[in-house]
Amino acid sequence: MRATRNRWYMKNLEFALYFWKGKADPQGINDCGSKQSFTMNAKRETAHPTEKPIALADHYIRNSTNKGDTVLDPMMGSGTAMVAAMRAGRASIGIEKSKKWFDVAVDRVRQEYNPEQGI
Repeated sequence: MRATRNRWYMKNLEFALYFWKGKADPQGINDCGSKQSFTMNAKRETAHPTEKPIALADHYIRNSTNKGDTVLDPMMGSGTAMVAAMRAGRASIGIEKSKKWFDVAVDRVRQEYNPEQGI
């Protein structure tokens, strides 16, 4: 018996997870009526096979954090969330096990860095 009509589960979508440290923030999501599903055909910035558009990361970061908060991306890939966090005025921590993609992410963050932003 097959669970889907092809060999792959949900190949057309990915999930985003939202975690926090300590007690739940009473503020929670900034806009509870925001979109939960997106279709985006954004221009690719890198050759990373699962690169996400900066606009997508920006939406989630702005909707679930406040200026000055820290965003953790434990599977940083090409650094999309790091760039979006900088643009949104958030600090960020990225972790990437592939040296190739870590170097790509570092280059993207360096290009985006604006010391006047204070993050």
